[in-house]
Amino acid sequence: VIKGWDGIFEMSLHPELFALAFDAGLGAKNSLGFGCIEVWEPYNNKSK
Repeated sequence: VIKGWDGIFEMSLHPELFALAFDAGLGAKNSLGFGCIEVWEPYNNKSK
């Protein structure tokens, strides 16, 4: 059984710590390939 979480989370980190979290992942099993994160940008429906 693999327990995981999915959602949108807000993080306020020093840029060096954010880079570490982004590169290494978050969580207890990130060394096994879990804990992946991505930067989310809201969808902008406005035309230029």
